[in-house]
Amino acid sequence: MLAASVRQAYATHFGDACASQAHISAVIGLGTPLDALVEETAQRPTDLIVVANPPHTSRRRAGHESLGTLLHAAAAPLLIVPAH
Repeated sequence: MLAASVRQAYATHFGDACASQAHISAVIGLGTPLDALVEETAQRPTDLIVVANPPHTSRRRAGHESLGTLLHAAAAPLLIVPAH
């Protein structure tokens, strides 16, 4: 289910032809989400980072700071989707 959702977001951003050829992987890392994402993107080629933004206001505010840091630290485009 996660891969299908990510593939749909990828297709929206890059088009269906690219999405059908994309290698999509989900990774579980240790540490803060920000540190794990930055480390992961440094270790493997990354075309797009998809991140779910928390729906609650206090977590959303904290998430904005982390997403801003990630946006500047990562070498790939960042697609932010609402968390369900």
